[in-house]
Amino acid sequence: MASRRNRKVVVAGVAALLVIATGAQGLVIDFGTDAQKHRRDISKQLSKYIFCLGKVGITCEKKGAHTGTECDLTDGSTAATIDSATAGKFTAGLAQCDGKFVPQKKQKTSDYQQIGCPGDCDEGAPGIQQCADLNAYDANVTDGSNSEGAKSQVTGLGVVIGANCVNHLGLPAGTSADEEAMDCALNDAKVLVKYAKGVNKCTELCENDYKDKKGNGGPNDDPVCDVTNPSGAYADCLAKKADKALDKAIAPGNSGFIVGLINTALNDASQDLFNKDDPTTDPDVNVCGTCGDNVREGSEECDGSDDAACSGSCTAACAC
Repeated sequence: MASRRNRKVVVAGVAALLVIATGAQGLVIDFGTDAQKHRRDISKQLSKYIFCLGKVGITCEKKGAHTGTECDLTDGSTAATIDSATAGKFTAGLAQCDGKFVPQKKQKTSDYQQIGCPGDCDEGAPGIQQCADLNAYDANVTDGSNSEGAKSQVTGLGVVIGANCVNHLGLPAGTSADEEAMDCALNDAKVLVKYAKGVNKCTELCENDYKDKKGNGGPNDDPVCDVTNPSGAYADCLAKKADKALDKAIAPGNSGFIVGLINTALNDASQDLFNKDDPTTDPDVNVCGTCGDNVREGSEECDGSDDAACSGSCTAACAC
């Protein structure tokens, strides 16, 4: 039987694979251009950033006493069950992960707008608030207070796996040290890690396909690489990954529930980097936009007084 420590590592680690920012293409960028290479590099950096967060979280959680979150990536805090030396390494590790994410590193001739203005630099305001530049985007991605960001999602999803195993076994809510629940969480975490890896592989192939062999996400402005609503070669790829991984789950119903969360998280992350297409399909409209400036741009259906498409019924979120 796996040790409690090993079980905990896997449960914490599964979340590190669930929010990698790959997804539906929103801005059509020609293959091989600086802008296309730059955005792909940012996507790869985001993947590495998530894995870095997962590794730091796992290293800290190994020293913990239960399956709950004892090392919080969102603010760098640790529970009383974590010794001071481990807590110090956790803080230093988070800083190292943040320092390695440099979206402006391979900028070349492409700038923030040329790659589609990824991110929402004020999640508290209605609609999308584009960042000032890549430096601001960098700060937003690494901000633990961003509820839609990597740190929040990595911290939260691992706990869901254990909680659903507890529910599947009919144990009292909040049980964290039951051996059978720990075994279930270990197994299903491994299964879901494998599934998440498969999803990310399929999406990477789809988003960088310009020959209509893996999903045709490259030259297509439609959300053809949408994890929550796949089609064609992309759907076939996802189905194969699911068939290969999910039949080994101990709590299939719970795993199915968590798969839905994984797919949603992946798709939400894709919106951030790739899917800011113009809903009016006007090729002359920049995909970038700042909701609230009275200028309908990019993914906005309207913006304040600029609401001709809505007949005067524009919401605060810049939608009809």
